Amino acid sequence: MRISEIPFDTDRKRMSVLVETAQGRMVYCKGALETVLATCEHVQLDVGIVPLDAAARTRLLAAQDAMAVVGLRVLAFAHGVADSSLPTEERGLTLADWSVWKIPPARSAGSHCTLWHGGYPRDYGDGRSSAHGAAMPAKLVC
Repeated sequence: MRISEIPFDTDRKRMSVLVETAQGRMVYCKGALETVLATCEHVQLDVGIVPLDAAARTRLLAAQDAMAVVGLRVLAFAHGVADSSLPTEERGLTLADWSVWKIPPARSAGSHCTLWHGGYPRDYGDGRSSAHGAAMPAKLVC
């Protein structure tokens, strides 16, 4: 159950919610990779949760930069255990995942966005069910 939230704004480039779960209170955060990454101390990989060091941060931001050059945008997701209330500044979170979006350069009737997540493309926006172009994996690699 959602308890409270810090809404998205253009300065923070992210939003966060405080949720009551069976494991206790959790903070969930989503937004631009560079701002979500700033809140994280760990990253969740296939091998488990590991510390997020400077080298891994650099590699993640470089991957985002490479995707931006070809018109892709990254939406990052993080989580962490919360105290009794939502903090004003999130800290100590775990980077859990990211999604990569292809945004058309000009938004017009009939244009759409495509989401790649885990290597499987899915279209959103105009009712078409097939993706255009090859699937691009959006898996965290540190």
